[in-house]
Amino acid sequence: MTMTPLTVGISGLDEAYPLEAVLGSLPMSCRTAGRDERADVVLIGGPDWAARATAAVDGGAHGLLLADPWPIDAASLREVADLACPVVVDFGRRHNPAVDHVRDAVAQHRTPHALFEVRTTTTPGLGLVPASLAALDVLTAVAGPLVALEVLRDDAHHLALSGRLTDDAVVVITVAVTRARPRRTSLTVAGKRGRVRLELPDPVTAAPGTAAVTEAGGHRVFPVGAESAHRVAMRRLTAAVLGHAAPPDDLARLRDTAQMLNGAVERDRATGSARPLERARGGP
Repeated sequence: MTMTPLTVGISGLDEAYPLEAVLGSLPMSCRTAGRDERADVVLIGGPDWAARATAAVDGGAHGLLLADPWPIDAASLREVADLACPVVVDFGRRHNPAVDHVRDAVAQHRTPHALFEVRTTTTPGLGLVPASLAALDVLTAVAGPLVALEVLRDDAHHLALSGRLTDDAVVVITVAVTRARPRRTSLTVAGKRGRVRLELPDPVTAAPGTAAVTEAGGHRVFPVGAESAHRVAMRRLTAAVLGHAAPPDDLARLRDTAQMLNGAVERDRATGSARPLERARGGP
């Protein structure tokens, strides 16, 4: 299929999403679709994201980008999966180019029972559970799927979780709401042979992420291009729509991760079993 230029529609997209900067920097001809004009790809946001996605495909769209989809339930995921078109999920972090560097480094340094620690700061109003899902999206992109997840702490300003990966590596995720710091996500992997570190900036900026490895031979920092995660997500979608790449598996990954997170949060809130963070870490 060839489309020149590619028409891009928006439906429920948050005003903070840097749409013009993303489209203007892509290495292809794109333009926003006019009113009542069919769009080749549609960027979807809002709490009714599944219904908007269905409406976009019914209107002729060939691909969808889901920007921070929330809330997420099994019925919504099935509805979008049944649309049978390329779908990219964009939480503004996993697509950062630094993630690819860390993925390879983690594969080289990963050992059984390694420790994976993810920390995320978010601003008031964005929600702790959605921010946790975005952090888990980065983790699973680097380390693979989770096999267990539980809540350690859940209050108005913090959400802490622990879990395990397929090789029994331990995962700790902490999310904090604060006005004092910009939104950031970090991932640290500590193993017997060294440490891998990933830093991801606020998704609305094009500041590069950082990826580094510390091992017996020294400290190595990977060169990372200054490309925003949003731009990479849009490149993935257009490549799939134009037939230049295989359809992404984002929906399947999102389904598995959201199911794990929702289950952990629901169990905790039903039983009130979350413990103070210090006690969960083995403190007094």
